Amino acid sequence: MGNDSRVGNLDTVNGRIRLGANVDVDGNAHTVNGSIECDAGSKVHGRLSTVNGRIELRNTEVDEELSTVNGDILLSEKSVVRGDIVIKGSHGGFFDHHQRLEIRISGGSRVEGGILVRDEDVEVKVYVSKDSSVMGEIRNAQVIKE
Repeated sequence: MGNDSRVGNLDTVNGRIRLGANVDVDGNAHTVNGSIECDAGSKVHGRLSTVNGRIELRNTEVDEELSTVNGDILLSEKSVVRGDIVIKGSHGGFFDHHQRLEIRISGGSRVEGGILVRDEDVEVKVYVSKDSSVMGEIRNAQVIKE
């Protein structure tokens, strides 16, 4: 989506979602196999999720939950997630190996909910810079203050 665009829900199976600056998503953004990148000033008024893909937010607001099964997460430049960050279980099958994920919260970013890792077989490290915060509980993850 180009800069200054307005859209409803965004869904893709095999492809990434990239939002330019100041994009307004009046709904959810979801990928199955692809990353999600959001530039400064963008807002997602619903949920933002991916199954297999990295999530990278720069000065972006997400009004509800942010979730992934198998992808690192980066919040930077004063990004805000008003709901929880959820690492969902893989339910066996393809992901039966031990997974490692990173969540980085930096640049004055904040998570107003918690960080919930639902699959104890996933090793999650949460890096929180000194100017950033997670207001809720962090479950089943290692927290590293930077």
